[in-house]
Formats: sequence, structure tokens, C-alpha cells
Amino acid sequence: MADNGKIKAIVFDWIGTLYERDVGLFSWSTEIVGELTRRKYDLALISAAPDGNFDGRMNQIQDTGISRYFDTIVVDITKTQKIFDTCIRGLGYVSEEVAVVDDIATKGIRIGKQLGCTTFWIQKGDRSHLLPNEESGEPDYKIDDVREVLKIL
Repeated sequence: MADNGKIKAIVFDWIGTLYERDVGLFSWSTEIVGELTRRKYDLALISAAPDGNFDGRMNQIQDTGISRYFDTIVVDITKTQKIFDTCIRGLGYVSEEVAVVDDIATKGIRIGKQLGCTTFWIQKGDRSHLLPNEESGEPDYKIDDVREVLKIL
């Protein structure tokens, strides 16, 4: 397991992690990111907008009111290692000081593992069938939702 005392920042996924697809913000999302901010973690949000509607995705995030908790918000066509690396460096950390929380093991968790971040895979939800594999590696933590991050950190 990773050394949680070294974690200084957390990179969150949007859809399926803090925002329920086609429904809205999970009821606990604002409380969780607010508490993490109070605990002095720097927070980032990385979201894919595969349809290219970056403004629409950014508006969706801002309309929830949760954006005020994030030091960095990145929206792009897809999640890439370069985007994560740029985001982490932009926060002023090295990957070993960062946790990645995502509901898709084969995307965000894979990238986080490749960079050396601590990873939290949300194993419930509409993407739970995308299991960790040889390419993604095993996540450091398997959780049911982001509320468990508070218990672990």
C-alpha cells in the first residue's frame, strides 16, 4: 500500500466519481471535497469530453458549485498521461505526492499507476465492468464511492 502521509494532492475524475452520469452531482460530493480542502489537500479535476464540447462540460462542472474547491480543472477529448502529468506539475507536486480517484480502471487508474500516484478505484457504478487488468495494474485502493477516501486519508 502507498504511504498516505505523503499524499498532498488529489486528482478526481468527474463523471462516475463526483457526478452521476445523466443525473447530477452525487449527494456527498461537495461535502467530501470540502472536507479534503479543509484538511489542506490541493484538488484537481480532470474530465474527458469525448464529444469535444469542452464549454458544455466546464459549464456542467461550474453549475454544480463544486468548482470552487479545485485548484485546477482540465477538460479534454480524452484522458492522457500528458494531461495528468501537466496537471500534477501545475499543482506543484511529484506524482508520489498525488492520489488519483477514478471509476474507470483502464483509464484514470491506469494512468495514475503509470505515473506512480496512489490510486483509488471506484468499483461501483455504470463503469464497474471495466475491471483492472494487466495493462492498468491493480489500484492501491478499491472503494465503493468517494466517501471512503476520507476514511483512508
